[in-house]
Amino acid sequence: MRFSILVLAFILVHFNSVANEIDSLKGWERELSKSDFSGSVVIAHAGKIKHQWHFGLSNRKENIAFNQSTVHEIGSITKQFVSVAILKLSEEGKLSLDDKIDKFFKNVPIDKRNITIHHLLTHSSGWQQNFGFIYDELEKNDLINKAFKADLIFLPGNDFLYSNIGYSFLALIIERVTDNGWEEYIHKNILIPSSLSQTGFRLIKRDEKNLAISYGRDPNIIERFLNLKPKSRSIGHSMQHYYDNPGGRWNMEGAGSFLSTIGDMFAWYQVMRGKSLLTDKSWEKILTRHIPMNKKETEFYGYGWGLSDGYKGYKKIWHNGSNGYSLANVNYYPELDLMIFYATNNRDDSPTSRVENLDKIIISSLNK
Repeated sequence: MRFSILVLAFILVHFNSVANEIDSLKGWERELSKSDFSGSVVIAHAGKIKHQWHFGLSNRKENIAFNQSTVHEIGSITKQFVSVAILKLSEEGKLSLDDKIDKFFKNVPIDKRNITIHHLLTHSSGWQQNFGFIYDELEKNDLINKAFKADLIFLPGNDFLYSNIGYSFLALIIERVTDNGWEEYIHKNILIPSSLSQTGFRLIKRDEKNLAISYGRDPNIIERFLNLKPKSRSIGHSMQHYYDNPGGRWNMEGAGSFLSTIGDMFAWYQVMRGKSLLTDKSWEKILTRHIPMNKKETEFYGYGWGLSDGYKGYKKIWHNGSNGYSLANVNYYPELDLMIFYATNNRDDSPTSRVENLDKIIISSLNK
């Protein structure tokens, strides 16, 4: 009898927790629907998609709504695919994380000869963030020349400074040790084996209507002169910029060029939770708190991932990415087997705090 009462009590508590979560999520969904947020949100837990939502239009001109097939720009989330590729090549003996860049490049200036692959992975090379806008045409040799001529902000390994240049150099290193394009190598060895069929940049054949258009409030001359609030205008999508001018994009190659879908990001969560593709030792290196990202040491950088203590102290593995207009963010809580991913094509009007409140709602429900 006592056992039956305990079971009944457990069931009642469970259903009460589920009911509270549903109520909280409905309130959250209503609030977001009333906002200017346009994009997709997916929650995965225990290996399954638990919730997903789509808000607003991915293409205003064609009146196309966000949906399961929408292709989002994920920006710097690209870096984690590059880091996995580097660790895979390390396992294969094709490079070492302690290798200095003068092993792969000729005529490296003296002040940069101590930069290692580890420094590139952890944004501790001393290079600045970038050399220009991500859509600017920049060929690989121009990137190398600019990087070698640029002054370092600090000595390699002495500090943290987020640097897209470093990850572009990692992409170059992948090309030099594999004799393949960096994207080709990742596509063949990382993405396809993991069932990420829509993730990448140039190599994926996509239906044009599935590509989310980015929007932004850049003021025109009149708005700037009259101090008017800028209108939200189309910026296009990254492939559109590439179609218009198909040269090198080495301001973002390896650092932030990929596009993806919520389905592919769910597949990537499966890789993370199963620690596939690499050995446990390599995953441990990727998810080690190698260097603090701020003076308070509340956030750290691993290899292609940010690491911190999230809501209620749960370990949070995260990264975001943006082209200045769109925004994507992935949070993974390994202790809870929980992944939350969202992407918007309109960062200027995105109520980020409301979106991020989703973590608290879900984690609170899992704790009951």
